[in-house]
Amino acid sequence: MPTFLDVPTQAGVINLSQAHDLDATGPVFAEPALIGASGRRYSLGSRVTCGSHAWIHAGRRDDLLAVAIKRLNSLSGYPVGQFSQEGLLHSRLTGVPGLLPLLDTVQVQGQPALVFPWRSRTLEAMGGQPWDELRPLLAQLARCLIAMHGQGVVHRDVNPVNILLNEGADNSLGMEVELADLGLAIDLGESFATSAAISIWPTPGFHPPASLAHPGPAMDSYGLAATAWWLVTGSVPVTGAGGRSLPSLYPGGNPLSPSGPPNLLEDIACWLNSSAPLVEILPWLDGRCDRLVPERQRWLPLGSLASLILLQGMLVLLGWMRRWLNLPG
Repeated sequence: MPTFLDVPTQAGVINLSQAHDLDATGPVFAEPALIGASGRRYSLGSRVTCGSHAWIHAGRRDDLLAVAIKRLNSLSGYPVGQFSQEGLLHSRLTGVPGLLPLLDTVQVQGQPALVFPWRSRTLEAMGGQPWDELRPLLAQLARCLIAMHGQGVVHRDVNPVNILLNEGADNSLGMEVELADLGLAIDLGESFATSAAISIWPTPGFHPPASLAHPGPAMDSYGLAATAWWLVTGSVPVTGAGGRSLPSLYPGGNPLSPSGPPNLLEDIACWLNSSAPLVEILPWLDGRCDRLVPERQRWLPLGSLASLILLQGMLVLLGWMRRWLNLPG
């Protein structure tokens, strides 16, 4: 199963394996204690990874809770105000199920930083698992995104690396997923022209090409569909002419996920090509319907047949009336 560790960004290609294999208890904390807005104290540990505009450090709270501290990359040129906006979006979305919670805010060398719970693995670790184990996790993410969209926020960068595993959850799977990184998120109620986030491209392969200039909920639906495709096949969806994802890679079957239904890739391809609202996808992810086929397509053959029968009946009736009325031809 190919790994999804090399993530292209504007800053280059970043390998995330070190970030997700590190134990947050490991680093030696040399920085002075940081005082959070809540009054809690934090130790800043080793930098474990970086993205297009931020660094992630391991850390520890004064009660020994392992945390991740996200601070602005001073070399990126990313506006401090926009980074602060990320924290405001997290605060606004407090209570959204499945969103990584913001624990606190701190100042690191005079710059704002965000404090989150430490998570050691991302969803990319679940690649190749049976579909019955993946499906409920994707349903959790769909509910999270639906709730975000309900508050006018689009994530814009849904992919396996931005989805964290919270292991030890009290459910049948023993884990739940949490959506992270609102650095590229857009508030649909604000002007895109004033947002620095819109200038940063999302992860290649996990967004429809035409969505960059006009982001909306369909962008997140595609990102989650592409994530499902990657988890099942180990590859990013192939985009063909017209921007459509190609479902013909595995026609008639799903050899890379033998535990899944034979029409699984066909259904995910249908999802990719439609970028359907997630409220329409959720019943399929919940297992409440067998096929992910739009109702209009499902009923089209039956509707066409009914129309033909009706037309045939009208022609027969018209012929009978002509004979009865002795009308010509």
